[in-house]
Amino acid sequence: MKQRMVYGMTYKILMCLIFGAFIVAASLPIVFLIIYFNKSFLLSILFAFFYSIFNWGILGTVGTSISTAKIRFLNSFPVICVMNWLSGSMMDHLQKDNLLPEAYLIVPTTSHTILIVAITVILSLWLIIRFYKKWTR
Repeated sequence: MKQRMVYGMTYKILMCLIFGAFIVAASLPIVFLIIYFNKSFLLSILFAFFYSIFNWGILGTVGTSISTAKIRFLNSFPVICVMNWLSGSMMDHLQKDNLLPEAYLIVPTTSHTILIVAITVILSLWLIIRFYKKWTR
């Protein structure tokens, strides 16, 4: 069995940690919905399931037709923005021989990604704390 070298291990570990933190932050809106509708476990599970299916479904439409307006709209969703940003970062560190120039159109900038994630975190945490305090009184 031939052993293969893994290059850029530090970069890959760092990107995994950043990606994990960003995906947790991008998932906070569903946490808010679960707290808001805390009356039923079934409803919470359905929200989480449909949120993940919704995001993966949207990611599937990215490759069908690329327009600037569609890309801007899709990159306003936190999970989509984080996934596209990570893909772009990985494309910059891997071989680029077989990629079309259009592949780079979907990649948001790092500042755009951080802004979307920050807005999501601030808004979600504010709503979570607000409703949780209201119900625990």
